[in-house]
Amino acid sequence: ALLLTMLTARVGSAQVGVAAPDETQDRPPVVVAAAVDEAGLTLADLQRAESLLLALLDSLPPRSQMMLSRFTGDRRIALPPSSDRSQVAEALSQLRAGTSGGAALADGLFDTIRYLAGRDADVRAVLLVSTGRLGEGDLQFEDPLKEATSNGIPIFTLAFGQGDGKVLRRLSKVTGGESFRLEVAEVSLIRNAIASRPPAPQVAKNQDADTAEVASPPAEPRWAGSIGLLAAAGVFIVLAGFLLLG
Repeated sequence: ALLLTMLTARVGSAQVGVAAPDETQDRPPVVVAAAVDEAGLTLADLQRAESLLLALLDSLPPRSQMMLSRFTGDRRIALPPSSDRSQVAEALSQLRAGTSGGAALADGLFDTIRYLAGRDADVRAVLLVSTGRLGEGDLQFEDPLKEATSNGIPIFTLAFGQGDGKVLRRLSKVTGGESFRLEVAEVSLIRNAIASRPPAPQVAKNQDADTAEVASPPAEPRWAGSIGLLAAAGVFIVLAGFLLLG
């Protein structure tokens, strides 16, 4: 009976799983842009994504913020960065499963990255929820990659459905992020992957190689030239004296 009890406990713990330890203590605040591509989302996928994003916001370092962008509707940015859980929950509730006719993946992702790049934060990251289907749009697949890498913004992906997982994995790999499956993703692993990143280096304004000003040498005193002329005249007089004496 004791052996059976021990085996049952081991099986139960394996089914539940153990959350990853928190590696984000004493980390700087994070701004996470949750970019949700609603095309292909089932209601079950949407509900899991909403729960996961709210749990992620709760687990991030203090003063962290989450913004929401969607690829459908009139406005790309559904919610600017906010640390108010109720605001994030309200914005997420406006998402609609299976919505079609929105922006292509590259277009929506580029707009999200461009907006996030303008936010002042030590650590910024995009969390893309998508099937990975590119669709036809105005931009190329490489455009959001260039925008992300040039601004030091990693893209983390939450894949769902039967889309192109290779596209999402490439987005993450090139930009320094990680890929997860929505169905089995653990909040603690996503939190650690995002929040444990080192702060982006701060570039001082007007101090880059192209715009840095070169210090001018100290100005020569006005009387310096007069002293030089007097010295030259003295040398001439001395030499003339020697010639006359000779």
